[in-house]
Order: sequence, then structure tokens, then C-alpha cells
Amino acid sequence: TSQIQFEKKRETSLVKLIWTLQSAKLSKEEDIDAENKTTREMIELRTKMEDSTIASQLDVVIAQKQALGAINRCQVDDLNDLLDEAQLIVKETRALIALVEDTLDRVVPLTAGGQGYAF
Repeated sequence: TSQIQFEKKRETSLVKLIWTLQSAKLSKEEDIDAENKTTREMIELRTKMEDSTIASQLDVVIAQKQALGAINRCQVDDLNDLLDEAQLIVKETRALIALVEDTLDRVVPLTAGGQGYAF
């Protein structure tokens, strides 16, 4: 029926969305790892600095990188929430499709003239 086709298209779209969200999450996690490594290196360099002007400028850059890291972690958390919601919707959509298909399998055409359906 058209309802099943609609639900299957919806499921396909949601699965594509899940793949996209997972890819974005992986990319964001890689960004976080790279930023953490760079920040650690800057902190290590900062501890060896003797020039106070350069050291204070480096402190600002480190603080900015740490803030960016916090934002990225929040984005990963948001992506996880979206993934959970999309996966739940896919699960519910698949259950709905199965229910409708099962119901249609139980529908038996009337033999007298082939008009209508009986449950």
C-alpha cells in the first residue's frame, strides 16, 4: 500500500541520516583528538617559555583551544542525542511496517465475487 511505501522511504531516509550523523560524529571526534594533542603540545611549550609576552599570548591561544574543545565535545553529545533519536524512530518505523505487512497478510479476499476484504 502507499502507507507501507511511505514508511519504507521514511526508514531509508532515516538510515541515511544515521550514517551522516555517525560520519559527522567520527569527524568531530577526530577533530577533538587533534585539538587535544595540539593543546597539550602548546601547554608543554608554555611551561618552557621565558619570554613573558610570548607566554601570555600563548596562554590566550591555549584558552581559546580549550574553549573550542569544550564546544566540540558538546557537539558530539548533541550528535549522540540525535543518533539515539533517529535510531529509535527507525526501530518504531520498522515495527510499524511489520505490523502493516502482517495485517495485510491476514486480509483474505472474499470469494463471492471477489469484492471487498474480510478479516
